[in-house]
Amino acid sequence: VSEDLNNMLWICDSGNNRIRVVSLVIKVQIPGSNQFANNIILTAAGDGQDGRLGSPGDGGMATFAQVGMPMALSVSDEYVDPEVGRLPTALYITEGH
Repeated sequence: VSEDLNNMLWICDSGNNRIRVVSLVIKVQIPGSNQFANNIILTAAGDGQDGRLGSPGDGGMATFAQVGMPMALSVSDEYVDPEVGRLPTALYITEGH
């Protein structure tokens, strides 16, 4: 678990081969709706497939990537332009064996 400078909580969901993110303060759009809220759990990376067994999805969208049993993560202190969104420019993930 890691918290970034925008109070976004980043979570390794090892059992589901995904990285989750929870916006603790900033309201984010609820997927599939036009509503915004905080304390919503979203998938930031991983398609649920074990990345240790196949293609990791490098260079593509993070939600289509395969993440193999994520064990630890860290987020950068640099952010994408606020006009585009308040997401860190880099997310570092340690995968299990």
